[in-house]
Amino acid sequence: MRHHPPRHAFSLIELLVVIGIIGLLISMLLPAVSAARSYATRIQCMSNLRQLLTAEMMYVAEYKGYLTYPNWAHDRNATNVWSHGWLYTQGKIHVPLQQEDVTDGALFPYLQTMRIYHCPSHLSDEWSQDGTDRLTSYIMNGAVCGYGAVGHVDDPDQHMVPSWKITDWTRASEQILFWEADESGTGAAWNDGGSKPFENRLAKRHGRGASIGCFDGHVEWMDRIDYLTESQRPGPNRLWCDPHSPDGGATTP
Repeated sequence: MRHHPPRHAFSLIELLVVIGIIGLLISMLLPAVSAARSYATRIQCMSNLRQLLTAEMMYVAEYKGYLTYPNWAHDRNATNVWSHGWLYTQGKIHVPLQQEDVTDGALFPYLQTMRIYHCPSHLSDEWSQDGTDRLTSYIMNGAVCGYGAVGHVDDPDQHMVPSWKITDWTRASEQILFWEADESGTGAAWNDGGSKPFENRLAKRHGRGASIGCFDGHVEWMDRIDYLTESQRPGPNRLWCDPHSPDGGATTP
C-alpha cells in the first residue's frame, strides 16, 4: 500500500506575506508604467506637431514660399481677412466649433486626418465652450503675418497675401512657428488660430514642458519656464520673430 506524505497548506501569515510582497511589487511598478505612458503620450504629441509642420512645408512649396495664414481674426466670420487659414476657413465653421471644421483649413488636404490636430492627452472634456482649442492643441505664431501686418484689407497700404515668405526667417532652425498651447488660456488665447507669445503660453498637461515646432520644420521639447523667459525678453528672439519688425513684433499693439 502506497503512502503519500501529508500536504501542508499555506498558513494565514504566509498568505499575507505573499500578498504583501505582490502589493509591494505592484506599487514599485506603477510609477514606471505611468512614466512610460506619459513618455509615449509626449512622443505622440511631438509626432502630431511634426506632421503639422510637414504639411506646412508642403503648403509653402506649393504656394510660392508663402506660409499659411494663421487665422489671425478673432471674428471667425470676418470677410476682411485672408479667408483660408491653416486651421479653418473664415465663415465655414460651426457654432460652437466642431472638430470637422479643420477639414476646410489649408493644411488638412496634406494631412487627411483630424486626429493629428490634438495632443492625445488633450481630452474633449477639457475643451472650452467655443474656443479654438476645440479644433487643436497647437497655436501658430502670429509672426507669420506680422501680427496683423499682412492678410488684412483694412489698410490700403497693406497687401493681400496670407503671410510673409518662409525665406524671410533667416534663423529658421531657432525661431518658433507652432507651440502646444496652454489649455487654461483666456481672452485672445483661443479666439482664432494664431497668437502673440504672451497671449498663450505652453501647455501644462505634460508637466514641465511641451512641444514646439520651428520654421525649418523640426520639433523640440521646451521647458515652460524657458518659454516664459523667452517671451519676456526684448525681441527679436525665438518667439518674437516677425522678420519685418526691428524688435520681432514685441511692441506690436
